[in-house]
Amino acid sequence: MAIKNSRKLPKIYIKEWNITVNKNSTIFENINTAISACAQAWAYFILLEEAKAMSIVIDIIDLLDRVIKDSSDIELLQNYNLEIIKLLPTLLTALENKNGIFIADTLEYELKLILENMNKVYFN
Repeated sequence: MAIKNSRKLPKIYIKEWNITVNKNSTIFENINTAISACAQAWAYFILLEEAKAMSIVIDIIDLLDRVIKDSSDIELLQNYNLEIIKLLPTLLTALENKNGIFIADTLEYELKLILENMNKVYFN
C-alpha cells in the first residue's frame, strides 16, 4: 500500500512577460527592466517553460546592449559594463546550447547582481 503525501506543493504564479525594448527609455528604466526580466526568465526556467524563458533572454541581451551603450560615458559604471561584457559570451554559448539551468543561474546570481549594483552605485 502506497503512502500518500499529504503535503501539497505551492503553485507558482508568474505574470506573463510583455516587454518591448524602447529606444527612448532611460538607462535607469533599462537597468530596472533587465533586472525584472532576469527574475522572470529565471522563474520560467524553474517552471521548465524554456521557450518563454529563452524569449526573455533575447530581450535581456537587447536591454544589455542599450545599457552598455547608454552608460559608456559614465565613468562610475565602466567596471559594471566590463563585467557584463565578460559575461555575455558565456551566456550566448549557453543560449546556443539550450542550457537552461546554467542560463537561469547566470541571470539570477550573476547578471542580476551586477545590474542591481549598477543601480545602487549610480542612482542611489
